[in-house]
Amino acid sequence: MKIAIVDDKLTEQNKLSSYITSWASENNLPAEICTYQSGESFSRAIQSTSFDIVFMDIIMEGKNGIETARSLREANLSTLLIFITSSREFMAQAFPCHAFDYVIKPYTADRISKVLDDAARALGKHIEVIEIGADKFVLSDILYVFSDSNYCEIFTMNAQTKVRISFTELSRKLEQHPSFMIVGRGIIVNYRKRRERSTTGSSKKCSQRNSAMVNLIFYFLDYLIILPAAFMCVLPVLSHSRIKPAILLPSMSAGTVIFSFMLAFVRYRLVPNPNVPLAVFLVFALLFFFFTFDVKIIKLWYIFISVVSVMSFGGLSTFIIDAMLDQSIELIIEFAVKWSVSLLFFLFEFLYLTKLRWLVDNENISTVWRFIWLIPMIIAAANMLMIPENNANVRVGKVFQLYIIIEILFAAFYVIFLIMLYRIAKAINDKAESEHNAQLLGLQAAQYDNLKKYLDSTSRLRHDFVYMAKTAQTLAANGETEQLRQLLSDYGSSIDATSAPAFYCDNKALNAITDYYVNDARRKGIKLTAKLNVACDIVISDYELCSIVGNVLDNAVAAAEKAAEPNSEILFVADTKKNGDLYIAVSNPYSGEIKEKGGKFSSTKAGGHGIGLESIRAIVRKNNGYCNFRYDKKKFYSEIMLRQG
Repeated sequence: MKIAIVDDKLTEQNKLSSYITSWASENNLPAEICTYQSGESFSRAIQSTSFDIVFMDIIMEGKNGIETARSLREANLSTLLIFITSSREFMAQAFPCHAFDYVIKPYTADRISKVLDDAARALGKHIEVIEIGADKFVLSDILYVFSDSNYCEIFTMNAQTKVRISFTELSRKLEQHPSFMIVGRGIIVNYRKRRERSTTGSSKKCSQRNSAMVNLIFYFLDYLIILPAAFMCVLPVLSHSRIKPAILLPSMSAGTVIFSFMLAFVRYRLVPNPNVPLAVFLVFALLFFFFTFDVKIIKLWYIFISVVSVMSFGGLSTFIIDAMLDQSIELIIEFAVKWSVSLLFFLFEFLYLTKLRWLVDNENISTVWRFIWLIPMIIAAANMLMIPENNANVRVGKVFQLYIIIEILFAAFYVIFLIMLYRIAKAINDKAESEHNAQLLGLQAAQYDNLKKYLDSTSRLRHDFVYMAKTAQTLAANGETEQLRQLLSDYGSSIDATSAPAFYCDNKALNAITDYYVNDARRKGIKLTAKLNVACDIVISDYELCSIVGNVLDNAVAAAEKAAEPNSEILFVADTKKNGDLYIAVSNPYSGEIKEKGGKFSSTKAGGHGIGLESIRAIVRKNNGYCNFRYDKKKFYSEIMLRQG
């Protein structure tokens, strides 16, 4: 196809040339474009050259467009003449020149494409035709396509046709052409035609502006499901947030809405595949999750992948609905089902929230966290693999019913898994507490035995005192001073050998475990000084109190022993304030070797501090307390505060 452009402005020539080139490329038509900057030069050219189409500017210096068109008609009557001008006043003069069309500046690429489509048909030139089912369509005439069960409805500029073909097969045909793109489930749009507006009044033709807005809203609502997912991630670990909840929750909600719109816009404009922008967002969301909450990464990873697994149920349901229902009601039901499934899981989490928080805070099942994330990962992967490649497959036999049954079984399995996880963790924790309580009772029993022995000894001494007194009286009366001195010395030694068990505070559990470590330190040549003022009823359980004190003193004794300093001394202070807050502080010498990374101590007995400190941190976090571990060149300091209520 040979096309001439006659315009004295170079910018207009280049603009029109680019539009013609794009149209020819989209329609697979060869186009030779010749440009002329004056009517005179074009008039000379048509003496030896013919053109299929001529775009003629009217207002030009020298010979204007009307005069040039008359010269063209004298030489060739078959050429299609299209006037392009910024004024309508020349329309009457243009008609005698047998103009094919009259285009007013400024024009758009769509306007030029429409003119060229019409001109190509008039010339009988080849317009690319695509065969769909038993029908044939001019490719450039197709506006958009909707899937409808086993059929696809194809909307062209002048008609609506229902063709028996699967959406997957049709999308493969149209995706080979650059002007077509999939913008939603079961929707293909001719991108080049998207701005064209219908002027026929037919209800089947869509306004492109309205269509764009509908698509953008559809994508936005599709991504907004991230909002309940974000709350499902945050609620179990909210008490561990490094940001105040009053700031975090509103900021997270607003940020999620904004990001949902941004993802929708990116998907609409740049990346039609919905999973690409979503995957990028999830990576950044995961990193934000890790940095915002002071919880072990393996636990945060489990919570995150569990929420992804839950959301996959709603995602798969939309694909199943897409395969089974009519397009006109599909989107409404998709949103209803997706949000319903997500909100049901959210409700379950809310009702189960206390137990989930307990799971996060519990340290007795730390090994379990390394593996349990595989369960939600497998469920999410299975749901993704179940997405049908071809909608027709879902409608074969009882496949749809099988999908529903499998999804219900998966969901039930996951709920049962969570319940069983809590029960198993509770059993493990109860066993650990029982063992710890048994050890504590053993310490208290040993202290009771010491007290009983002391009482027995003092009773015997009181009984013997009568005879000792009579003997001393006789020795004194006889003037046997040396024998009397020896008698009193021996009796004093027997009293010194019978020492009372140590008493540190009114709290029996703390008294027992302190006495154990004081004696343990004494056996190792270390002095442990305890200054305790702790009541019987305090803010935490005996189990948690002894876990904290036991870990701190065990590490302190081990570190002091390794330090091998003469006259090593450990100072242990605990005090209950009037408001019920409990303060604990321990200082001990150490060898000078500390392995610390990111504020966490990686060594255990080797350096004197390690895993035990992480256990202390977990208990302190659980009770809304505060702990700090620091050291100087000679001593290591442990400082702990637990608030009342």
